[in-house]
Order: sequence, then C-alpha cells, then structure tokens
Amino acid sequence: MCRKRAVLTLVIVFFVSLAFADTARDIAVILKSTGKVEIGTAAEGRWRTAARGTRLSSGTRIRTGENSLATLIFTDDKSLLKIRSDTEISLEGERQAGTVNKRLTVGAGELWAKITKGAGSYRLETPSGVAAVKGTEFYLLVAEDGAATAIVLDGIVELMNSLGTVLVGSGQTGTMGRDTPPAASDSQNVPDWGETGVDVQAEEGMLRIEFRDESGAKRYLLIRYHPR
Repeated sequence: MCRKRAVLTLVIVFFVSLAFADTARDIAVILKSTGKVEIGTAAEGRWRTAARGTRLSSGTRIRTGENSLATLIFTDDKSLLKIRSDTEISLEGERQAGTVNKRLTVGAGELWAKITKGAGSYRLETPSGVAAVKGTEFYLLVAEDGAATAIVLDGIVELMNSLGTVLVGSGQTGTMGRDTPPAASDSQNVPDWGETGVDVQAEEGMLRIEFRDESGAKRYLLIRYHPR
C-alpha cells in the first residue's frame, strides 16, 4: 500500500512538472476547488471546469457557484487568495523585475487574501473604488450594489475612489461606495472562513504544499515550475 502511494505521488509530481514546464504567462495555480469552480478568458468566450492544479494565466476569469470555494497561490511570491461562493473575478499580471504586479477585478462577491511581504503590487478594483495592498492579510467583500468592505487582519490596505482615500490598518474595517468616500473604523464582526488549512514551503522552481482533504487526512502536492 505504501509503495502504491509513493508511485502515485511520483506520478502527480511528474504530471504537474510537465504541465508547468513552459508556461511564461502562468501567474497562479489552483490549490483547492470545492463545488462549482470555472475559469475562462475573453478570447475563449466560454467557461470550463477548474480543479486542483489548474494553471491560471494573465487574463483569466474565475467564477464560483453556490456553496463553492477556490484557493489560489501566486507562483512568483506564494501569496494566497481564497474566493468564496457566487464570486467572479479576473486576474491580470504584469511581470517586472522578477515579480508580477497584479490587478484583480471584482464585480461582486467575497475574497480573502494573504499577501507576502515584499511582494509586487496588488490592486483590487471594485465598482466603488480600488483597494491597494502590500504585505497584508484581509477580507474584501463587494455587495451587489458595488459597495466594498475591507476587513484588515494584518498590514495596511489603502482604499481610494474619486471622493477620497483612507488607510485601513490591522483590526480596522474600511468601507466605500459608488457615491461615498472611503472611511475606516474599528472592526466589529470578523469572518473566519479565510483559514486555508494549507501550508506552503517554497524552493526555487518548486512548491511543496501541505493540505487536508475532505476527510481531514493530511496530503502533499509538489509543483515544479520555471520562474520567469
């Protein structure tokens, strides 16, 4: 039984190594997919099912269905992103000086992000304004009317729109609307669904990911890739 598991692990590593062998535009990979998770691009004009190990390039759109979750990791800086149910986002990445400057567009839905300190720039664009982050852990909630709420657990998030700018620090919640300027206050209700249960160890050209499956058993996934 142990020998079969070892062979299976080698097969997974070999398969993922091939999948990542020549992908200059890949900026992220899906670590976990629960429920209905789909990806697509404007050029394709269609949606297709995504699963663990699916590569994501600049220009990819991601959407989750009811009672669904998707966890992503960015391959350049190992930052994590968790996308909750009924959310649609698009990923854009511009490579610069060994990192990827990222722009995420969110129409409506809920995200959790843990951005690695010292990473490239992250901009999250919503209908009511922009959230700029660096070295931060936070939730971003975007309502159907476009109003955005940033709940900061660590670091600083800058909220900005045409009506103003505000810095939202650890333990604070920032809000902004289409017709209201950004504002910050002490956090009252902090979500807890952002806990990923994922441990990522990185070496040059390899990610070693520890996670727990649906039964709670510990599993490992090795991903080889070529840094660009």
